[in-house]
Amino acid sequence: MQSPDRPVVACVLAGGTGTRLYPAARSDRPKQFLPLAGDRSLLARTLDRTGFADATVVATRERFADAVRERAPTAAVVVEPAAKDTGPATVFATHEIARRHAAGELPVPADGAAPVVVLLPADHHVPEPAAFETALADG
Repeated sequence: MQSPDRPVVACVLAGGTGTRLYPAARSDRPKQFLPLAGDRSLLARTLDRTGFADATVVATRERFADAVRERAPTAAVVVEPAAKDTGPATVFATHEIARRHAAGELPVPADGAAPVVVLLPADHHVPEPAAFETALADG
């Protein structure tokens, strides 16, 4: 999905704890770090699907930020100011992406063209990654 005229940023939402998955997921072991349905974590699988993007940003909570940086060393990490679920996390993350893009802090051209942001929740299961990438490419 590399747009010829606008950069593409994959924004992975990885701030939830997964309370509905208790006792597997807990506040000290959130769902995005669990290897559900295989041997790789949900976050790792989601990061695998960001190859289409010019840059990857992961939005998470303060207490998970170091673990995210360890697991996603090439991604920019955005720390949510408060845990308020998906809507506010999306607003904050896209605001931070716009700010960082304008400041030249993302590895994408800051030539005035606003980036296209693709939101990828870290807790979604995508059984056919190739079909997912085709859908993105087709727009």
